[in-house]
Amino acid sequence: MRRLLQSIALFSTTWVLVATSRVGPPCSSNTAEKVTFRVEGTCGPPGVVTIDSDSSCGLSVGGAQLVQLPLAGSQITSGPMLTSVITLGGEITTPDGGRPTTSDGGSRSPSVQVSVRRDCRGVPDGGTFELSCTDLDGETCTALLVP
Repeated sequence: MRRLLQSIALFSTTWVLVATSRVGPPCSSNTAEKVTFRVEGTCGPPGVVTIDSDSSCGLSVGGAQLVQLPLAGSQITSGPMLTSVITLGGEITTPDGGRPTTSDGGSRSPSVQVSVRRDCRGVPDGGTFELSCTDLDGETCTALLVP
């Protein structure tokens, strides 16, 4: 009988601990940040973007279409944005209906408007981000984001 009571007590304690323990999302402790970057590279024309992060690891990129980067993304890990790996993804379209540049610096064939899916991964490097991007059709480009 004593073993039965000990087992019930152990089971009850375990159940209470499991039921009351919650692991928060990976970015639940993040604070919102807003960082402005100068953008250079082969993804599009040089320019300026502002990346806003939120407490759920979400990122929004102001000015992204002007430099042919996706409008949204996320932090892979929690912590300050400038120390985290980031991803950006989404449709990009050139603002004037022209052609996005290709990885060799050339242009795609003429079109009234070009829209492609572009996915980017940004790795922090001493306060900057080095973005490596791939379009759905296999084209690659790079962009350096400097605060």
